[in-house]
Amino acid sequence: MTGKNYENYDVLAIKTDSYGDSLWTRTFAGLGGNDKGNCVLEDNESNIIIAGELHYRAIDTFIAKIDNSGNILFEQILSDLAACYTIQLDQNNLIGYSWGGSPNQKTRLFKVDDIGEIVWNEQLNHWPSVGDKSFDVLDNEGFICAGEEYLGVNIFLSKTDSAGQITDSEENLYPIHDNSLSNYPNPFNPSTTIYFGKLENYNDYKLQIYNSKGQLIKKISIDCNKQSTIWDGTNQFNKKVGSGIYYYQLISKKNSLGTGKMLMLK
Repeated sequence: MTGKNYENYDVLAIKTDSYGDSLWTRTFAGLGGNDKGNCVLEDNESNIIIAGELHYRAIDTFIAKIDNSGNILFEQILSDLAACYTIQLDQNNLIGYSWGGSPNQKTRLFKVDDIGEIVWNEQLNHWPSVGDKSFDVLDNEGFICAGEEYLGVNIFLSKTDSAGQITDSEENLYPIHDNSLSNYPNPFNPSTTIYFGKLENYNDYKLQIYNSKGQLIKKISIDCNKQSTIWDGTNQFNKKVGSGIYYYQLISKKNSLGTGKMLMLK
């Protein structure tokens, strides 16, 4: 199993016996951030592969190979690949699928050799997205990758050849509404940006703000050509509200398209 050591927030790997008793534990010192292992697999020679993420100014992919006795065979930091959530075997190589954690980091498919060196590294789309574990090797030695846009608005699907080059893709496979709302910063003071993603082309969207008692305190008209709006922390009378928990709801034709929770701190 893999995860993180909460004492130092380092990548952690543990092997147990069939009763769950630890046989060995290995900790990999990270870069001082919220470093962690996200996925683990066993190769054809009973070695253990760990992949995950290291945080220091940016998010980098971490990958390591450990033999069956717990000896570290290699560990590598792969820059500009963001967080790796999925790895699979491809003969003697490894294929990784990583997601973009910032506007500068896109969803990527990459191959590393048996010592962790990058063979190729391909960007799958043109915006930050979530790779999110949905990846598989095709019979023709190509790959299929699915995920969602960074703000959770649409699912995308990409098919590649054996070198990671896209051969087919669908970038708006399915619109997501219920999970698309988010806001940043959160907690906030005095304002926050509420993200709702792409909207259908009609103009009756509203964002409704509620206090912790469920009382409606403000309605904000939404421009369907935009994907976010700012709440300035005021009520319908343009007076500043106090600290506390608030809820926002995206409404269209009296139907709810999603809700979110935010915290104002003064």
